[in-house]
Amino acid sequence: MAKRSTDYFLELSSRLEKEGKILDALQVLKNALRLHPKDKYLLNNIGYLYSRTGKYKLAVKYLKKAISLDRRFYPAYNNLAHAYENLGLFDLAQQACERALEINPDYAEAYNNLGNIFTDKNLKKSAIQAYLKAIELKPDFDVAYNNLGTLYYEEGRLYDAIRVYKEALKFNPNSALTHYNLGVALYKLGDKEGALKEWEESLKIMPEQLRVKEIVSRLKEELKEESKE
Repeated sequence: MAKRSTDYFLELSSRLEKEGKILDALQVLKNALRLHPKDKYLLNNIGYLYSRTGKYKLAVKYLKKAISLDRRFYPAYNNLAHAYENLGLFDLAQQACERALEINPDYAEAYNNLGNIFTDKNLKKSAIQAYLKAIELKPDFDVAYNNLGTLYYEEGRLYDAIRVYKEALKFNPNSALTHYNLGVALYKLGDKEGALKEWEESLKIMPEQLRVKEIVSRLKEELKEESKE
């Protein structure tokens, strides 16, 4: 029986990941690696999925193996940066991200990752520039818009935050997080009804958010009391 190609395993794993079956997706790739022990794509995706499960040290191990097979394999550097960031190794994360961008200067995902790392290092101006570059390269990059909006919010630039969150929702209207963040910014500006609408939308998308349910319940009571005055 002919040995299956790596593409078969990568596609199967991707399907399982989209279904939320992360551990099954990971097992598919690890089985494939026994057949193709020096495949950089398998190693990279295993590292990525280990990051998805919070096993960042294992992610680093597999991503370094992928890079050892191809020193110009920029997706692995980007995934390595993400793993290092979650381990609190921000300088190593920045170095890995910058290496990815050195190889591929048009890599929007790496600029978004770099923005996250700069945020962790409290380099907010640099983070904003990184997110803006990610959006310039990939204008429908809703995750970068959301990250940028959060930074604007933290800087007190509420109108900019709202504008950016709304841009994010144009490209991904089903992001519970962005609807929630937009609600927070609107509430801060005093638009309680606008905030309620966004938080309710967030709950429609992700009903299990207990904290948001409590916030919505309190805000409804607050608005009811204000209507009596």
